[in-house]
Amino acid sequence: MTDEALNTASIVLIIWSVLVVLWLALGTGNTSNLRSRAKQLKAFEQMLPSATDQVLRIDWMHYKAVPKERIVKAANKHGWHHVGDEVKGRFLVSELR
Repeated sequence: MTDEALNTASIVLIIWSVLVVLWLALGTGNTSNLRSRAKQLKAFEQMLPSATDQVLRIDWMHYKAVPKERIVKAANKHGWHHVGDEVKGRFLVSELR
C-alpha cells in the first residue's frame, strides 16, 4: 500500500471509530430508560392514594428505573416519609410511614 492509501485508511478508521463511540454514547438506550422511568413513577404515584396500611414497603424491583429520591419525593407529597431500608434476600426494600 502506498502512503496515501494508508493515510486515507487511517482517517476513515478514526472517523468510523468516533462515530461508533458517539452512537453508543447517545444511542437509544437512554430514551427507553426515560420512558420506563416515567411509566414506573406514574404507576407509583397512582398507587399512593390507595395505600392505607401504616407502613408502605417499596420493592425496588418494581421501580428499577426511578431514582430513590424521586420515589421519596413523590411519597412525601402524600404524607409518607422514608424511615429506612432493609435487604430481603437479594432485593432492597424501603419502608415509608
